[in-house]
Amino acid sequence: MKYFNIKTELIVSSCIPIDHKLKGTEKVMPIYKQKAVDLYINPIEGIYLYNHTKFEENGLKLQFQKCSLTLNN
Repeated sequence: MKYFNIKTELIVSSCIPIDHKLKGTEKVMPIYKQKAVDLYINPIEGIYLYNHTKFEENGLKLQFQKCSLTLNN
């Protein structure tokens, strides 16, 4: 992640002990509850994947962000 200048520790979700057969909102919830996170930021395209109400009911904030990537060669 050095390329992106990200200093936050990243954890691969497959290393977290949850039911990995779950998808979408149902998969994200146990990950974030286990890690005591209260905000989930996702690219704008995920707006059709995640249930905003379900996040709120579980005490999680859900935000979507438009991303643009410019590569300098």
